[in-house]
Amino acid sequence: MIINAIYCNYFYPSHFSFHFGAFASLTYLNLSTSSFQGQIPSQISHLSKLATLDLSFNFDLTWKEDSWKRLLQNATHLTELVLDYTDMSSISTKTLNLSSSLVTLSLSGTQLRENLTDGIFCLPNLQHLDLSYNLYLRSHLPKVSCSTTSLNILDLSLSQFQGSIPPSFSNLSHLTSLDLSCNSLVDSIPSSLLTLPRLSFLNLLSNSLSGEIPNVFPQANKFKELHFNGNNLGGELPSTLSNLQHLTLLDLSVNKFSGQIPDVFVGLTKLNVLYLSYNNFEGKIPSSLFGLTQLSELKFSYNKLQGPLPDKISGFSSLVSLSFDNNLMNGSIPSWCLSLPSLEYLFLWKNEFTGLVYANISNSLMYLDFSYNKLQGNIPEIIFNLVNLTKLDLSSNNLSGYIHFSLFSKLPNLEYLLLSQNDLLSLNFESNVNYTFSSLLMLDLSSTSLVEFPKLAGKVPLKLGEEWYH
Repeated sequence: MIINAIYCNYFYPSHFSFHFGAFASLTYLNLSTSSFQGQIPSQISHLSKLATLDLSFNFDLTWKEDSWKRLLQNATHLTELVLDYTDMSSISTKTLNLSSSLVTLSLSGTQLRENLTDGIFCLPNLQHLDLSYNLYLRSHLPKVSCSTTSLNILDLSLSQFQGSIPPSFSNLSHLTSLDLSCNSLVDSIPSSLLTLPRLSFLNLLSNSLSGEIPNVFPQANKFKELHFNGNNLGGELPSTLSNLQHLTLLDLSVNKFSGQIPDVFVGLTKLNVLYLSYNNFEGKIPSSLFGLTQLSELKFSYNKLQGPLPDKISGFSSLVSLSFDNNLMNGSIPSWCLSLPSLEYLFLWKNEFTGLVYANISNSLMYLDFSYNKLQGNIPEIIFNLVNLTKLDLSSNNLSGYIHFSLFSKLPNLEYLLLSQNDLLSLNFESNVNYTFSSLLMLDLSSTSLVEFPKLAGKVPLKLGEEWYH
């Protein structure tokens, strides 16, 4: 017998009925997201033939130790047990004497407490284990004592795990996905973790891991996503990053990496997202990076990168977001920055760029921020062809020349127009004309030279000096 038509209903304030215990032949029971409340009745242990039990997202359902023990003693055929966001706060982890038949066990957000033992990792058939969002565990990661395990997916994120990652995690040789993010893990990343033969997803973000990334990535690997952001990792990047030919995402932002970014990107042809922001990288950007055609997001903000951008590139045809802001880059902004066919967000602010080379321009651009550079000369009129532009920030440069303010009305989606701190920039406003910008939310013209005071239709915050006018 299968009952699966009760999930995703709203039975509040109904209790979980003890009458479910009468379905002695039941093999599949799904009551998830049904707003049941109260204690789970002990009669659930009568369902000895259950293969699948899903009570997840019934936030007010509470397990008692006795009912839990009886269920595990009797339901020896369970292969799938999903109890996410039910209340197991009174259940000791020592009583997790689980069926050896389990393939999937999901206990996310169940308020489990006390130390976790490695027995749960060593269930012979268990492939998917989720213990995430158990903020009261506050346990060390247990050493994996068994030499063989079937685990494919292991999620231990957001559970206040402490201490280091045990080298014995190398025994989890079948892992394809490991999530240890948002814990309090310290010390270095074990080399053995990066050589697991089937691991494709590794998430270590928001811990306190330190040391260098071990330079051990093997040529034969399955890695697709590596999330190392928000730690204390440092040193130079490992040269064996070049072996990650299947990688689609690499996030090393908000760490302490230093030195020059190694030229390791030639073989990373599937890379889609690369985040290296908030580190101490210096020197030039490696040339192999500019040949990648699958990149959609590239963020190198808040480093110490130097030198000009290349005049011509062969990649970036899929790039949507490009951030080189808060570096020490100089020279002219090359024409390809404005002509990439898919680019929507371009952030080059707070560098030392002196000029802007432009030819063709892409209508895909939405955010353009060149502020706090050393740009000189006129605002190029080609910018007024960017019909999808919502933010234009050219403030704090050395722009000059004479421009009719009416040109900005050619940008129908413009919300933020920031031109301040360009002392020689003269803006001409026609007398007795109300300039109507249907989308404009903010206009900053402070420290520019105004020929006329603009009359703006609607309530647009306007800054002409030190004060904002509405």
